Amino acid sequence: MKIVFKIIGIFIILSIIIFLIYKEKFTAQLKPYNKQKVKIDGIIVSTSSNEYKSANINLYLELSDEKSALVVEEDRKRVTAMISEALADSKDIKSQAGKEEMKLKIKKVLNSYYGKDIVKDVYFTYFIVYD
Repeated sequence: MKIVFKIIGIFIILSIIIFLIYKEKFTAQLKPYNKQKVKIDGIIVSTSSNEYKSANINLYLELSDEKSALVVEEDRKRVTAMISEALADSKDIKSQAGKEEMKLKIKKVLNSYYGKDIVKDVYFTYFIVYD
């Protein structure tokens, strides 16, 4: 019986040592991916382009900190409307240069609205253009 307790004790001690060594890897899996990003889906943009009539866009906003992410999350409807309005006069929506210009417009409009640079970057995750 003493041998069984010794084996169990050794197993527990080894488990604790392994956990302490690999603690960061274990706890990293429990943390959310990134609390500084907010996903905005279903933005419909009616463009001023003669060639294309509208676009359906999903995107991520990378924000400066978690507090800014919470503010934008609470203001989701207004943010979505502001993004749609900002992109409504976009003409070149198919080229990479046009998309980069759209990202800059989004950053400018939102940072202006919030009065500080909270939007660090914009990532399009879905971008469909309709004729």
